Amino acid sequence: IVEEAFAAAYAGGLTMIAAAGNASPCEGGPPPADNEIYPAKFPGIMAVAATLNTNARACFSSVGPDLEVAAPGVAILSSWVDTNTSYMELSGTSMAAPHVTGLAAILLGCDPTLTNDEVYGVIDSTAKDLDSPLVPGALDGRDTWCGYGLIQAIPAADVACGGGTVTPTATRPPSTAIRTSTATRTPTPAVRPTSPPC
Repeated sequence: IVEEAFAAAYAGGLTMIAAAGNASPCEGGPPPADNEIYPAKFPGIMAVAATLNTNARACFSSVGPDLEVAAPGVAILSSWVDTNTSYMELSGTSMAAPHVTGLAAILLGCDPTLTNDEVYGVIDSTAKDLDSPLVPGALDGRDTWCGYGLIQAIPAADVACGGGTVTPTATRPPSTAIRTSTATRTPTPAVRPTSPPC
């Protein structure tokens, strides 16, 4: 029932972004091949990984083939109850996802006619490709650790707000995980080095 609700929301044109999860171990070897959580795993939802300030994948950030983009997710200053200042530094993919949600809001604010697939396409196509999980220093297109890469607000806003060309992603039913036809997906095998950058 929950998946049907998300599919209906996607079909209705909603842009949906979710934290990929914090299920990867920080010690004891590489993460499993696929440990994203729901609803991020559902088709039609942009799954977000967390990065460090060095653009490396945060060790706890879940991975998998549905992962779409990454955003800062470690030591993010956030509002918090029960502290003297009402602020606290927090870490997690739930700290990364709001960066992407904010970017989507900026894009839709500039051009309210954008479809959800166009918003996804702009964010994906302007993301900065990060290092391969297999070969540090090598750019590999879409991978299972950082998706298309680190979101880039200024280039994305330039496309949507500055009159750039918005190329919609391939029209797809909610059961398809492909977001754009321009990025190359690079499946990452389960066996990886223990601490490569994203």
